[in-house]
Amino acid sequence: MKVLVGDLAPNKAGGWDEGNILKLLRDHNPSSPGYPFICHLMDDFVQHGPNGDHVCLLLQPMGSATGSSIRFEHQMPITERIAKHVLLALSYVNEC
Repeated sequence: MKVLVGDLAPNKAGGWDEGNILKLLRDHNPSSPGYPFICHLMDDFVQHGPNGDHVCLLLQPMGSATGSSIRFEHQMPITERIAKHVLLALSYVNEC
């Protein structure tokens, strides 16, 4: 879960609209090859508090750290696979 500062609430003018960008990435083209390699928004809501309204974003779990699964003798194939996944994800973001 990611809680944004009150200045980034959706009713404020300007600023970074992370929630709508994540919704676009989630909904644009689920059949794209890069779609599975994006951390997708599961839900969002606004929490009203004494310091303003805070947008809360619920994202998919990221999984284990990449470094914990890399062994020296297998480092190159894993590195190539990670590079391929990152490039597919970037291609999907560019498509959106």
